[in-house]
Amino acid sequence: MDAQRNLQRKSRQPKPEWRSFVADQIKAGNRDAMLVGSVTKLARAPEVQRAAGYGNSAAELEAMRRIDLVKLAQSMGYQVDARESTKSSIKLRNGADVVIAQPGRDGTWSYFSTGNDHDSGGVLQFVQNRQGGTLGQVRQFLRPYLDADYQTNAPPQPPEQDRDHTAARQAWMAARAVVPLYLQQRGIDRITIEALANDEVRQDQRGNVLFAHRDQNGNLVGFEVKGKTWSGFAKGGQKTLAVFGTPEARRQPTRIVVVESGIDAPLSLGQMEQRRDTLYVSTGGAIGQRTLRELRQLADRHPQAKVVLGFDNDEAGQKLAERVVADLSGMPERLRPQRKDWNEDLQAHRQQAQQRQKVRERTRSRGVSM
Repeated sequence: MDAQRNLQRKSRQPKPEWRSFVADQIKAGNRDAMLVGSVTKLARAPEVQRAAGYGNSAAELEAMRRIDLVKLAQSMGYQVDARESTKSSIKLRNGADVVIAQPGRDGTWSYFSTGNDHDSGGVLQFVQNRQGGTLGQVRQFLRPYLDADYQTNAPPQPPEQDRDHTAARQAWMAARAVVPLYLQQRGIDRITIEALANDEVRQDQRGNVLFAHRDQNGNLVGFEVKGKTWSGFAKGGQKTLAVFGTPEARRQPTRIVVVESGIDAPLSLGQMEQRRDTLYVSTGGAIGQRTLRELRQLADRHPQAKVVLGFDNDEAGQKLAERVVADLSGMPERLRPQRKDWNEDLQAHRQQAQQRQKVRERTRSRGVSM
């Protein structure tokens, strides 16, 4: 009987690695770790971990994204600049390091550094950019903060409702499976469209280009619409992701490049890069929770692929990049066009190539006449 009680008592004790981690944090001067190190706090640490999903990777990451970034930063030595802060943007200072923390409607947080364009993201990125280490080490650092005292108290968001996609599917089937003339007018070659788009691009009766958005089973649920005078999304359709790439890239990509629209990046950037190992993914503009979920699932299906954010080179593109960085685990790369978007870069490259060709032709004609 005594042996059984001893076994039960041991099973309730914190794991050795947890005790070691807390001890290291106390040595480093972490005030919250000192509290965790108390008998009462330490005794219930495993329960706190389990409540937040410790041992469940996805649940734990979601809980960590909801850690109050302001409280976390304050525990790491940052101070709030009350004079330059608002309810939706909190300025935090730690010496020369100045960041802006922003709470999301869903309870997650994002931030960006005022002095470093590459220093932005969510709670995980905030810690990784300051503490270094792997994602696993960052998660280990954040586990003491999974206590309810550090969780954001955000009102629950209503779940997104599935829609009836019948009208969108009918409109897609009525469109022509041809290489749209408008894409060729924008400098995109037929060979690029056929190599990357397959049956993901069609043309409606008005000459608009349609880019397919599909669910996890490959069923069409909506499509982007792009024309000379109008851009939008299919009436009754559901925005997910438009995915482009060669057959090789669809099987095993090494890169996943995320962009804003079907025309300005997957096809334009794809034509300039000429890579067969890359999936080009369009969000169709603004990013909602469903699109973020689809993007996370795509990245999870291809863990070997590096995620690259290729949004437009403007303020709107930067905001989209920050939203994705705050949601994804790891550190996606940022790839910017030289001009506003990739199609402008493509057209500029084509004009330069045409000018060089004219110079060569004039040089050859002069050589023949002489």
